[in-house]
Amino acid sequence: MKLNNKRILIARPMQQADHLSNMITDAGGISIKFPTVEIQSLRRTNKLKEYFNKIGSYDFIIFISRNAVEITIKKFVRNINLIRDVQLVAIGPSTAKALYNSNLKNIIFPRDNVDTEGLLSQKEMKRNKIVDQRILIIRGVGGRELLAESLKKRGAIVDCIEIYKRKLPRYKENEINKAWHDNNPDAVVITSNEVLNNLIILIKNDTESLFMTPLVAISERVAEYARKRGFVSKISVVREKSDDGIFSALHELFED
Repeated sequence: MKLNNKRILIARPMQQADHLSNMITDAGGISIKFPTVEIQSLRRTNKLKEYFNKIGSYDFIIFISRNAVEITIKKFVRNINLIRDVQLVAIGPSTAKALYNSNLKNIIFPRDNVDTEGLLSQKEMKRNKIVDQRILIIRGVGGRELLAESLKKRGAIVDCIEIYKRKLPRYKENEINKAWHDNNPDAVVITSNEVLNNLIILIKNDTESLFMTPLVAISERVAEYARKRGFVSKISVVREKSDDGIFSALHELFED
């Protein structure tokens, strides 16, 4: 699949942009990395230390993102052996890969519907499997409550901890101009409502052009939100929530 010098702005966090950026470049496209969300790990409070000191006592540990995995292992879990015997659960393939890259093996994750609903549909998350089981959810600040609430209704004993936050990056005006006006993107990759909201804030002086720029959206939910915010452009929704899925959606966007 060739992108023929199409300029693609990747608005997702920097930690998640490199592989997709390389795929775009290898296909003859021009990758513009312009993260609109910055990931910042939280400090090791006494409360968080308490949870991580007993992390091996849980029956399940659910990682809600790749960031949750990487920050947990780099900053909070000093001895990886503490979680080797716990059933690990990832929100999707990229989060599972981050666990595999840390030499962890016992991992459950949805392969198709990569979101909270997909995770809840896994057979290991059914009521008969998790009733009275202790589950730890590791996530960022402001995560959806659907997962924890659903697991509690199924009879699980659930703890949630937040170990990172997302914030709006600070850009100088010339940096915004370079990414947006100088490159004049042919499409923008959007992976969450927050990514979209922050992009609108950063490009506030040229929203008319922004709203006419084609999008690749990570889900129909995000695509619908973009329409509500004012986008009138063509929107291609990924079929698989992965870098490969985003790349395929880019190809579909331009194939007309």
